[in-house]
Amino acid sequence: MNDFSAEAILAELKSFQRDAVDHVMHRLYDAPNASGRFLLADETGLGKSVIARGIIARTIERLQNDDTVDRIDIVYICSNSDLASQNLRRLNVTGDPHIGLTSRLTLLARESHRLSGTNAAGRKPVNLVSFTPGTSFDMGSWRAGSGEERALLHIMLNEIGGLSEPQQRASRMLFQGQIKTKEAFRYQLARIERSLKGPVDPSILRAFERSITDSGLLESYLSLLGSLALKRRIPDSVEEPIRHLTAKLRAALAAASVDSLEPDLVILDEFQRFRHLLDEHEGGDAAELAHALFNYSAAKVLLLSATPYKPFTEANEESGDDHYQDLMTTLGFLAEGSSVSIADIRDGFAEYRQQIVNGRPAIEHVDRLRANLLTVMSRTERPQSGGMVRERQLPSTSPTDIDLAGFVALERLSAELDIPIGLEYWKSIPYFASFMNNYKVASAVDRRLLDNDGSIGRELKNLQQLDADTISGYGQIELGNSHLRAVATETLDQEWWKLLWLPPSLPYLAPGSVYGSIATEGATKRVVFSSWTATPTAVASLLSYEAERRIVDGSRLTVNSSEARKSISARLDYKVTAESRPARMSTLAMFWPHPELAQAGDPLWVARESGHNKVSADEAQLKVSARLAPGPESTFAWEAFFATRGATPAGWALESASLAQLLSARPVEGEEDNESAAGRLITAHVDLAIETIARSEDAISHPYLARLALHSPGNIAYRALGRIRDDNDSTSDVGQWRAAAMLSNGIRSLFNRAESMLLLDKVKSADDEYYWRAVLDYCADGNLQASLDEYLFQLRS
Repeated sequence: MNDFSAEAILAELKSFQRDAVDHVMHRLYDAPNASGRFLLADETGLGKSVIARGIIARTIERLQNDDTVDRIDIVYICSNSDLASQNLRRLNVTGDPHIGLTSRLTLLARESHRLSGTNAAGRKPVNLVSFTPGTSFDMGSWRAGSGEERALLHIMLNEIGGLSEPQQRASRMLFQGQIKTKEAFRYQLARIERSLKGPVDPSILRAFERSITDSGLLESYLSLLGSLALKRRIPDSVEEPIRHLTAKLRAALAAASVDSLEPDLVILDEFQRFRHLLDEHEGGDAAELAHALFNYSAAKVLLLSATPYKPFTEANEESGDDHYQDLMTTLGFLAEGSSVSIADIRDGFAEYRQQIVNGRPAIEHVDRLRANLLTVMSRTERPQSGGMVRERQLPSTSPTDIDLAGFVALERLSAELDIPIGLEYWKSIPYFASFMNNYKVASAVDRRLLDNDGSIGRELKNLQQLDADTISGYGQIELGNSHLRAVATETLDQEWWKLLWLPPSLPYLAPGSVYGSIATEGATKRVVFSSWTATPTAVASLLSYEAERRIVDGSRLTVNSSEARKSISARLDYKVTAESRPARMSTLAMFWPHPELAQAGDPLWVARESGHNKVSADEAQLKVSARLAPGPESTFAWEAFFATRGATPAGWALESASLAQLLSARPVEGEEDNESAAGRLITAHVDLAIETIARSEDAISHPYLARLALHSPGNIAYRALGRIRDDNDSTSDVGQWRAAAMLSNGIRSLFNRAESMLLLDKVKSADDEYYWRAVLDYCADGNLQASLDEYLFQLRS
C-alpha cells in the first residue's frame, strides 16, 4: 500500500495559505481546547478553496493510518449543485477517478455502495460527497421532492411493506406527482433500480423502517394506499395529504441516510447563505438533520465565508438581521464542546467597545480579543496600501421622477397582492418587474393573470418595465436606477464597450488607439455585491444590452434577434474558391501555433530589450523583422508563415485530420452534413499548410510575417502556455502545441462573433477580405499576450 502524502498539494500553496492550513489543522485536531470546528473567513480572492484543499490533503494524510477509521468521508455543503460539482473536482487531492458524489441526502441509498472499497493505490477509500441545503436538509421548500426521490421511496416502501399488486399500483399513482404519464414514472423506477445495483443499503432501509414505524408514517402511507386502491386518478381532496406525507417520508429518509455516512470532515462553503443550519434549537428540522452530520463521532467541521460580519446593525435594517447576534450564534456553534468561553469573547467585545466610545487606547483589548477569536476563526485580508483592490461607494445621483413613480407603482402592486415588496428591491434591482422571476410577487402576479380577472392591469401598466419593441430595434433604454447609471458612467461612458478583454496590469507594448485611450483611466474589474438574487441578472443584462447597442449603432445589424445575427457572415470560417482551393489560409496562419516564430516574435523579449520605454506595435514589428531570416517576398503572408522553419514541434508526424480537429474544436468525422462540410473545409486548408511546410527549403518574407509572429492568437497562446511549463511537470512540446491550438481556436470564436466583427468594423475599419489584419491589429492594440500571460499565471498559481 502506498501512503498518501499531502506535500505535493501543500507545495502549490503560498506561504500565508500554508500558515492557514497549519493553524486550522492545529485547532481542529491538536489544540488542548479544540472544538473540532473552525471558520476560515479570508477575503475574496485569497484562495479559501485552495486552503480547504490543503486541509483535505492533511486530513487524509492524518487519517490514512488511523485504525479507527475504515474510510475517509469528506462532506461538502454549498448552496448550488453546479458549483458543488465543479468544486468537487478541485477538492479531489488524491487524483483517484470517480471519487466525487454530488447528490441529495435522500438519494444516498442509491449511491452508498460507492462509498466503500479500496482505491487504485490500495489505500483507504476517500469519498467526496456533496449536498445542497435546499434539497437535502430543508424538506419544506419543495415538499414533493424530485421524481428520483419519489421513485426511491416507492421501492423502499415496497420492500418494507411487501405490497400487493393493487397496493403497488396505488403507490405508483401516489408518488407519480408531476410526472405526466404512468409510463414515464415506471421508466424512472427502472432507472433507480438499475442504479441501486442490488438491494437498498440495509442500514438505511432498517433506519428508515424504524423511523416511519415509530412515527406512524408507515400506517398513514398504507391507509392512503387503501383509499386509492380502486381509483384511476388522485382525488383533489387527498392531493394535499399526499404532499404532506411525501415531505415527511423524505425527511425520514434523509435522517436515515445520515447514519450511512461516516463524515470525517464537513465543509460548509459560504455558510452564511444557510446559517440557520448552525442553530440546532432555532433552525428547525433542517438544522436538527444537519447537526446529525456535524456531531458524528469525531467529525471536524470547517466553515468557509468571505463575507465578514458587519460591525453594527442599523436601526432601519429591513432584513431584520442582527449582525452581532448572528456572530455570537456562529461563535457558539464553533466553540460547542470545547473550553473556549463565548462569555469571554462577548466580554471582550464589550470592553473593546467601551474603550473606543470613551476614546481610550484599545490595543490591549484588541490583542486579547484577537487571541480568543483565533481559537475558532481566522481571516486574512490584502494589505490596505492602495494596491490592487479598492472599496468605494458609487457616486450615485438622486432618483429621477420616473424612478420615484416606479417605486410608487411597486408599492401599489404590493398592496393589491398583499405581498411585501421592500424598498431595497427597488433600490437594488433596476426594472424589478422585468427581473422578478423566482420571487413570491412573480408567482402571485402569474396566478392573477391566469385567473384573468383584470384586477391588476392598472398596477402592471404603471410599473417600470422594459419595452420589447425598443429592445428588438436596438433602441436606447433608460437604465432605471441611479446606482446603475453611476456604473454605466464609469464603464460604458468611458468607452469600455470597445474592449474585448480588460487591459493587462503590465502591458509589454504601448497600447494602441483603442486601449490607449482607455487603459490609462483605470479600466479594471468592478465587483458589485448585492443581497438580492435578481441584481446580477438585471445589472448584467442592462449593461450588456447597452454595450451591444453602442457597438451596432450605425451598422447593418438593425434588428436584435438571433436570425439577424446569423445574416452577418462569419469572417474567420474556412472557405474554398470556385476551383476548390482554400481561400482562408491567412486565417489558418493566425490560429496556427508556430513555435519558431513564437520565439522570435515574443513581445516580452521586445519589452525587455526596450527597457523602461514601451515601444509601439509598429516599432516592435521592426525589431522582430530584424530577427527573421531574409528571403524573397511572397505575395501571401500565410505562405511566408508556413514556409518558415519550425512550424510544428520537432519530430512530430503531421496528420491533417487530427490537426484539423484541434484547430476547429469539432470532430471531423461522424457529424451532420453541415459539420462534415466544415470539417472538410478546414482539412483542405491544413493539407495545403502541411504541403507548404514540407516543400519549404529557403526562407520567404512578407511585410506581415513579423506581425503574425508577434500578435497571432496561435503564437500568443503557445507562448502563454510555455511560460507556465516547468521542469517538474509531465508536459511535452507536442502537448503544448495541441493545447495552444485549442486555446487559439477559442480566441477565433471570440473574433468570429457578430458583435466582435461589428466592433472591429467600427474601431479598426475592418472589411471582409482583410479582417484577419484587423484582428492582428486589435490583439496588438490590447496587448493580448500580456493579458493572457497574466491570466494563465493566476490560474496556475
